[in-house]
Amino acid sequence: MTIACDVVALYVVFVALDVFPSVWVAFMGFVLAMAGLAVVSVPGGGGSFEVILSVYLMSRGLDKAQASAGAILYRIGAFWLPAFVSLFLFAQFRRRTKEIRAVTAEAGAVRPARADGRRQSPAASAARAARAPHMPWTPPPGGVDAEQR
Repeated sequence: MTIACDVVALYVVFVALDVFPSVWVAFMGFVLAMAGLAVVSVPGGGGSFEVILSVYLMSRGLDKAQASAGAILYRIGAFWLPAFVSLFLFAQFRRRTKEIRAVTAEAGAVRPARADGRRQSPAASAARAARAPHMPWTPPPGGVDAEQR
């Protein structure tokens, strides 16, 4: 389903450029470009997606400028735009988390530390305290029988 949506998005980019390749050409170009990404070991493809897609589309009769513009516009919308939006949202999340921690520390609600030195939420502390008698296993007051060893 994901491939179908990506192919439709690629085709819509070409329609926006007033170029009308067949859906099969758009599908095969996308599949070949994704296969090329599997071979290239550069984060984000390093432009190989655009090159492979453009070359394939040019071999199918599209003009060099149209094929390159379509590939680049598709890649901007499908890869770079979501990447920048995610980066912005992650920065907002980190900022908000620091604000919440600062308010919590000012209120005196210091959370107990875990064994690894990190702190945990009060809800997690309560849940852990409720499980504490069961984890880790402790021998019964009389000790372990020889048969149980």
